[in-house]
Amino acid sequence: MAAEVAVALSSTGQAVAVPARHRTASAARSTGPLTAPDVASAIAMARLRKHRVEVVDERTAQSTTWANPNGTLTTKSYAAPIRFKRGGAWVDVDTTLHATSGGVAPEAQPQGLTLARGGENSTLAAVGTGARRVAVGWRAHCPSPG
Repeated sequence: MAAEVAVALSSTGQAVAVPARHRTASAARSTGPLTAPDVASAIAMARLRKHRVEVVDERTAQSTTWANPNGTLTTKSYAAPIRFKRGGAWVDVDTTLHATSGGVAPEAQPQGLTLARGGENSTLAAVGTGARRVAVGWRAHCPSPG
């Protein structure tokens, strides 16, 4: 590869490729998805790498935007959230259930969903936290999930 770094000049908006003189072994082995912080750097990187690059600044809970090697952008939108912010970082929604002290809950879900373990007069399901928590109770015996 002739160039490793792309720089967007703020004065002109033009992208410039800077050749890499010393590639590290870890950079050569990188197999993760390509990302760039903004549209200009993502377009430059996509052109250099000849592969689409995700534009991190355009990321939302329900969409992902990529810069394509031909200079265009592609956005994929979803009907429901596929990620959410936790502690300032994006986390992918993961509906794999695990046991908690209050029942069972998804590994990563934006609204704090909890499902009952079962038993008498239990909360069947709850979502949210604090004053924004909504729960549905069950007055009879509730079987354990799974």
